[in-house]
Amino acid sequence: MKLEDRMKNRVFKSLAWSLLLLGALIFAACGGGTSSGDAHSSGSSVGTLQLALTDAVDPSYQELVISIQEVRGAAEGSEELPLAELPLIATFDPPRAINVLDLAFQQELLGEADIPAGTYTQVVMVLAQNGDPAAPANYLVMRDNPDEEIPLELAAGEEPVLHVPAGFIIAPGQTSTIVLDFDPARAIVFDEITGQGIFNPTGIRVVEVAEMLPLYGGISGRVVYSQTDPVSGAPLEAIVEDAIITVVPGSGENRVAATGVNPDDGTFRVFLPGGYYEVRIEAEGFEPFDSAPQVFLVEEGAETSMVTVELNPVAPPADDPADDPADDPADDPADDPADDPADDPADDPADDPADDPADDPADDPADDPADDPADDPADDPADDPADDPADDPADDPADDPADDPADDPADDPALVQLLFTDTPNLAIEAGTLSVGQVAMHRTGGPWVNFLDERMELDLLEMEEEPALFGEFHVQPGKYTQIRLQSIDAEVTVNGVTYDVEVPSGEFKVNCNFRIDSGGLWELVVNLGAQNSLRYNKGKDLYKMKPVLELESATDVEEDPAQ
Repeated sequence: MKLEDRMKNRVFKSLAWSLLLLGALIFAACGGGTSSGDAHSSGSSVGTLQLALTDAVDPSYQELVISIQEVRGAAEGSEELPLAELPLIATFDPPRAINVLDLAFQQELLGEADIPAGTYTQVVMVLAQNGDPAAPANYLVMRDNPDEEIPLELAAGEEPVLHVPAGFIIAPGQTSTIVLDFDPARAIVFDEITGQGIFNPTGIRVVEVAEMLPLYGGISGRVVYSQTDPVSGAPLEAIVEDAIITVVPGSGENRVAATGVNPDDGTFRVFLPGGYYEVRIEAEGFEPFDSAPQVFLVEEGAETSMVTVELNPVAPPADDPADDPADDPADDPADDPADDPADDPADDPADDPADDPADDPADDPADDPADDPADDPADDPADDPADDPADDPADDPADDPADDPADDPADDPALVQLLFTDTPNLAIEAGTLSVGQVAMHRTGGPWVNFLDERMELDLLEMEEEPALFGEFHVQPGKYTQIRLQSIDAEVTVNGVTYDVEVPSGEFKVNCNFRIDSGGLWELVVNLGAQNSLRYNKGKDLYKMKPVLELESATDVEEDPAQ
């Protein structure tokens, strides 16, 4: 069977499960206190899809850049339609260049769109053409050869369009979230003769999640079963291609993530916030697996590995004489037509209701005070319709600010001062950084944008002391990421000014800090920009790929505006 057919077969087998999973994920999101909510009315013929991208860690690669022009979804039966007729999920002009290696344990939102409800079997990614071989749009840099950019293509003569196998449901009026898990070790293969890097779409998996996680941990593993070599009789290990992995919290039943396995090797990954989790695995024709009572600790920014799980095939039904057509009713007293109701007092039609007090028509509700229609709510203060919140000041939200969230001082915004600093690089004579957008992500809330217009930073001025970037009011809560986007930079070295290439066009710092209500908070971020500069001889330019660090998040004083 062709790989494409095998994947399609696997998708169709999992659709019924996906329907159940979708309901479970929606229930989990609503019951867990964080819900994306209804996108439309229940009668709508469209649903909302959130699409994110993430990456598995691979130490052999230094950069893996893809330039995305647009992303579309292919519903069941529409896989052969022209691209322009498929629902559009995200589009970028100019193409969005992303170094997927920056996304280890992070999920980058690519887009959110309303698309027709239904079953989707593909996510279609349209990449930019490579064009100039010296400056490809899609390329790979090996860690042991950092100066060479290896162009990435599809098979010879094919357009740069990745048809990623999927199997997810868009329900009318609901929001679904899927993550494209880009695994470099499987998504990139090399031509044995030319050494050309080639995209392998089956190395990109689609994972359904309850909500997007800017920062996450993971559980990984492998699912197999044993079979016997028909020639030698030796045991063989085989892949359970249709296995579905679901994860539930160690203290609950609501599924929080689910995925399938890679059909080539049986591996899987799921993305989770920090906590303890139980893993369950199901596949048609196999006994289900449940890790309970064992649970797995997941920490954000790390991956927890399970041992390989071997599923046991469902045993064939045992031969049951009761299923034998030769079975004679006479052999079984229970089937004996001579069995007469009169032989069994329980079946005696003469059995009179009077014999059973429970059937006694004389049983009157008046005999049971609980059934007494005269029972008046007034007899039970708990049932008294006159009991009104207005009668009890403690129950009246108008009487107590603590009962009214709008009056709760714990929800007051805080004033945040964002400061940047940078570690010196003596080779740099001058350097500027132009930033188009700065945002912070709050757990359970949207991204908070801080910048309305482009701002320029002098890198050398930030060496001696942190430079104030701006002041912003934000809601209290836990924050997990600060992001700088639309970045341009230039540096002067030995009297020559160079444009600086930022591969993904953005800087990010993963963090974990809490801002309380009110007060003045100071956030100091070390950009690490100058120390990350690398000169590319072939292009005669510098590249900047910094690792940002949140040096401090401090409540310095009460907000002067309060």
